[in-house]
Amino acid sequence: GGSGVRRYDPKSGDWLLTLQLSVSNVTSCAFGGANLDELYLTSAGRGLTEEGFMKQPLAGSLLRVSVEVRGVPAFSYGG
Repeated sequence: GGSGVRRYDPKSGDWLLTLQLSVSNVTSCAFGGANLDELYLTSAGRGLTEEGFMKQPLAGSLLRVSVEVRGVPAFSYGG
């Protein structure tokens, strides 16, 4: 219900940035794209009224945002 995603410094734990979104219920996020500089976010629309969907037409969608940081490649299990 926070309408955003926060970025923290991995070493200090300091809060660096909040990425505000047009949907209230972000459910998950992952880095992607060729350079891992795109953030993919899923959102939930469940429980919204018709009026809620009018205010948040992207609720329940997959969103992509270009970001200034890069993710790290996923670990590949070799066994």
